[in-house]
Amino acid sequence: MVSISSDSPHSPGFLINFQDPTLPDILYLHSLREFARAESRPIAYVDITDYLVYFRYSASVSGIQRVVHYLVKYADFSSLSQECCVIYCFTHPETGVFGEASPRKLNQLIEAVDQGSSKEHINRCAVTVLSEGVYSHSLPFRPVDILLIPGGPWATNVQLNLYALEKKRIGFLCYCVSHDLIPLDFPEFVSTSLFEEFGRCYYILSRLVDGYIANSEYSLDAVRRYEKRVSIQRPDSHYKSWRLGDFDHRSKLHNSANVPSELKDFSVLVQGKSFVLTVSTIEPRKNHQSLLRAWRLLHQDAGLGFEDLPALVLAGKIGWNSNTLIAQVKMLQEAGFPIYILDGMSDSSIEWLYSRCLFTVMPSYVEGWGLSITESMMRGKVCLASSSTAMIEASCGIAPLFDPYNTRQLYTILKSFLLEGSLNEYVQKLIEYQPVSWRDSALDFYLRLSEIYISQSSPSHTHRVSEPLCISFDLTHSKSHMLPDLLNFSVHEHISRLGKLPCWRPHLYESMLVPFSDQPWIDFILTNEEYVVSAHIAPLPGQLRRVVPRLYLYEETGEIMQGLATRTSLPEGEFIIYKYIPRGQVADQSQRMIRVVLSYEELRQDSSGRDSRTQCVLEPAPYGLRKISFAKQSN
Repeated sequence: MVSISSDSPHSPGFLINFQDPTLPDILYLHSLREFARAESRPIAYVDITDYLVYFRYSASVSGIQRVVHYLVKYADFSSLSQECCVIYCFTHPETGVFGEASPRKLNQLIEAVDQGSSKEHINRCAVTVLSEGVYSHSLPFRPVDILLIPGGPWATNVQLNLYALEKKRIGFLCYCVSHDLIPLDFPEFVSTSLFEEFGRCYYILSRLVDGYIANSEYSLDAVRRYEKRVSIQRPDSHYKSWRLGDFDHRSKLHNSANVPSELKDFSVLVQGKSFVLTVSTIEPRKNHQSLLRAWRLLHQDAGLGFEDLPALVLAGKIGWNSNTLIAQVKMLQEAGFPIYILDGMSDSSIEWLYSRCLFTVMPSYVEGWGLSITESMMRGKVCLASSSTAMIEASCGIAPLFDPYNTRQLYTILKSFLLEGSLNEYVQKLIEYQPVSWRDSALDFYLRLSEIYISQSSPSHTHRVSEPLCISFDLTHSKSHMLPDLLNFSVHEHISRLGKLPCWRPHLYESMLVPFSDQPWIDFILTNEEYVVSAHIAPLPGQLRRVVPRLYLYEETGEIMQGLATRTSLPEGEFIIYKYIPRGQVADQSQRMIRVVLSYEELRQDSSGRDSRTQCVLEPAPYGLRKISFAKQSN
């Protein structure tokens, strides 16, 4: 479980008892940060955004979410530092605001998943973690802190661009788990949108992280190859891999004779009949088509009748581009083939299927590891696996292998298993398999992480972000950014308190995503010419229709430029256009720095009922610039 604290820290002037069950979450998290600062202790921030978003709508644990689940459940940063504090953080999927999770609420979600609670209860626990988090309009990282991204940030609104800017500013250490690079190395097996999102994500990650921990040697080599392609160089000691787990030592395998309720109809269909199992998402990459063809060959060439042919069970969530396969399975069922798809099974149902299957098959074209191979062998079931990518590692030299592109080879092995008794040979070899618990796997992961961390303990070894990020993003897919609390002082006073960001060069690009974090402004370098400024403002929710966004432009000389024209209602997609004419004296007459500031005004009625404008004070909220471009005026 998530630890509230390794100890109950006390220091002069700091008397918070972290083990006090009545301590409010917001006070706990605030006190933990203050304690870490006072004692100069590092804080490990673990981003669990995709884990929370996944369980808002799902209940069965699959793939990446299973890995994240156990890395959180058995987190142990003591190998990095005995004094390390841990905070679980996330980016809210709707608002884009940075939040810190309540340890108690997160524990409740972990327990619900472990206990196989109902989908409604698990979803409710995930929503509670998101809704009752402690939110902040600024990132709390310090140079001594660590950011760990264990999941799949490409699938959610983890604001990597903001992490990158903050890292460039203060230089904390960041590490990422690499599950695989399949969307980049095998784009034919994913959707176009995933290929694009994944590419953008890893472009930022490669410049943000200080090291990778991969789930296999294959995945680690894939990361190395990618970073070589994009000209990122880092020492070999900054790449590590670790072994995924097979079972949770705290959970009992399902050995009950009672059939899970969601499998009762299926159990009637296969009563008295053996079946072969494959456990994976239903999508083209998993190569279920080869199994359908092999089953047809078993019927036609091997002469197995429908009564003698073992059932083929495809257990897994229905995924991308699977309609054709589902239609083919239905047609084969009508022809008499005993082939079944079981969608979204719970862990207890998967355990029941494992315990009663004849053997399992993993026909996938490519995998980052192959959890179902090791899970099958751990349960004493032979797994016939692809001789491809990381599945060779997962087979541990025990599981029989076949070429996923050669259906005849798969058919030949299946025939030998079913008709020639060769299955027993591999059953005997399973004695050699040494399963790994998820607790041991997690401990090994944090040990590998500590090896990278120790090699980078000197600030000079910290990998720095070397260039602005997000400049080429397709902004139609981006999320709104948060607006800080303006604290009741005017925007001009606000500007006077701000330093300068590293300058961006928008004249090299048509447009760019403006990465506001804890400041509603950003600097640009423009040539000394006239421009038309196009600013795309995020839409305002209905309750804030009387809040008017206003954009200001400032020159490096400090002269205040005229604000952009605004409207009370700004529907999504509307642009505010403003013509910028340079003025004032600057040292370099060929170019000048322009500061773009986002502010808001609130329309209020005075005593006479007329609208008056006043500086708006907003809590952190998902309102802001989505896009800005500078087009040179043609003569």
